[in-house]
Amino acid sequence: MILLSAAILVIFFAFLRAAVVAVNLLSGIRLRASEPPGPAKVSVLIPARNEQQNIGRLLGQLTENYPREGREDGIRLEIIVYDDQSTDRTAEIVTGAAASDGRIKLIKGMDLPDGWLGKNHACHRLAQEASGEWLLFLDSDVDTGPGLIPDSLAYARRWKLRLLSIFPKQLMQSPGEWKVVPLMNWILVSLLPMIMIRICKWTSFSAANGQFMLFRAEAYKAFNWHEQVKSDPVEDILICRRMKKKKLRVATLLGNEDISCRMYSSYDSALSGFTKNTGQFFGNSLVWMIVFALLTTLGPFIMIASFLYVSGSDANTSFYGLFGIDRSVGLLALIVYFALIFFIRIGVSAASLQSIIMNLLYWPHQHINFLRLIRRNIRFRSGQELVWKGRPIETGKKGN
Repeated sequence: MILLSAAILVIFFAFLRAAVVAVNLLSGIRLRASEPPGPAKVSVLIPARNEQQNIGRLLGQLTENYPREGREDGIRLEIIVYDDQSTDRTAEIVTGAAASDGRIKLIKGMDLPDGWLGKNHACHRLAQEASGEWLLFLDSDVDTGPGLIPDSLAYARRWKLRLLSIFPKQLMQSPGEWKVVPLMNWILVSLLPMIMIRICKWTSFSAANGQFMLFRAEAYKAFNWHEQVKSDPVEDILICRRMKKKKLRVATLLGNEDISCRMYSSYDSALSGFTKNTGQFFGNSLVWMIVFALLTTLGPFIMIASFLYVSGSDANTSFYGLFGIDRSVGLLALIVYFALIFFIRIGVSAASLQSIIMNLLYWPHQHINFLRLIRRNIRFRSGQELVWKGRPIETGKKGN
């Protein structure tokens, strides 16, 4: 009886997740090329701490794609970098870029005030210096193409958004990255119909990515969103949630070839990075996070065990036999279940512009590392210190 109930729950959950993936594939959740959005001044705001490997590349892409003499579409940029007390050559690189392009401005970071996390404070200070009608917060490790800003502006204007966030195409160059990084989109795209972020007022349909957050300036400065979540390590999702509470229109998309990012360069850094925000993918519910892990990780074993039992000689006289569940029914259920989870894997990979083969190859590793992330997140919630970019994050406490 228990095994049958568990098998029914597992296959139902697989159907539900497959349906969410199908909705996401069919509803246009990826940023797409658009007609020119019209003139606009965009403040590109880049928080940077020890980003000498990335900051020069990003500044070069922005200045090349948006020249000083202007573009036909009328988009103008100011580019402000907040150097958050870097100990490498970040400030030197930005200073050199500013010398050749007056649109680039460097802000030297101050000591971190009490109660603030580093990135949240950097974003708050950047917004105070910005003069554009749109504020675009970009992480230093993001790669951008010429269509990114105009296509994003066109989408935001079309839907009268006050915030558009984008999950970049994730670049993975080592086995360690493939074992962890795809988990983000595997959870997101199979649990959240992303169109609901824009069309539904419920705050439970909320997601955002701090790597790319485009705000209408007046909607940002009226509330100073980063100040409101100054101590939270998952500020992006909480800002999205709070904006929906204020009845402000928001949307979140998956990126295209014009926005990509190598989030982490190793297995260890990926584990540390995702530890602090894993819970927010489940509405900060520890119970829901654990239930999801059990249904997805133990699901194949439950289905196989159920099939083996109904194939046994005593199945006909058991509870299974009373409901006509025999070997053929068990085999059909097993085939359907594995077809569903293959569809989920393939659909999420396609929507995310990730290698289907690689995600299938590292499938078991990703499940194991998801369990590790949950264990680390539980410790983080209980107060275990997490060090990120040389600074401690002392608590897993979350706001609303």
